[in-house]
Amino acid sequence: MKTQSPTNLNDARSRATRARLIGASIDSMIECGFSKTTGVEICRRAGVTRGALNHHFPVYSDLLIAALHQVYSTLQTEPDATSLESIVRSSYNNVIQPAFKVVIELWLASQNDPDIGTELASAISDSSSAFSPKSLRRSDINEPATDAIYYTLFELLIAIGLGRATSGGKASAHEHMVFETMLNLAQQQDSRGVKNNE
Repeated sequence: MKTQSPTNLNDARSRATRARLIGASIDSMIECGFSKTTGVEICRRAGVTRGALNHHFPVYSDLLIAALHQVYSTLQTEPDATSLESIVRSSYNNVIQPAFKVVIELWLASQNDPDIGTELASAISDSSSAFSPKSLRRSDINEPATDAIYYTLFELLIAIGLGRATSGGKASAHEHMVFETMLNLAQQQDSRGVKNNE
């Protein structure tokens, strides 16, 4: 039986510790918010010492960036882009995930803390395309008159995600009605696109 070299074992342990720290920071931001996600809390949740945190993430913002990238990678699913309705459904499923609260928390932190904002700017920019009106736009429809629909749908999706983030993950009393209205707008836009292509 082949045994792993000490270097490989150390690398595997290092990756596992980093993953625990990133996971702990995400879980803490979901449950407690950004302001209560401290190094002490992250270490407690990850089951590691402060020294381990400092070793793997000497700069705290590097941990936040890693957490943001992790969340983006789980939320960025490729929707069936054949219809705006399917894109809206997929995007809605992303913003109602508990992990979307981390995105909201770090967007706000980047605006409220200049130091963290500078550090997070590139991480936010790297994945901003997934959370922009352009991510909703079908590539085969390019009508300036439809911009209002895309921007409205985008803003509603962000509002739903924000509402969930500030209410412990619960849907508001009117979320279902708003979502149904969004689907109706998307279906109308899809119908216009089909007529334009005929």
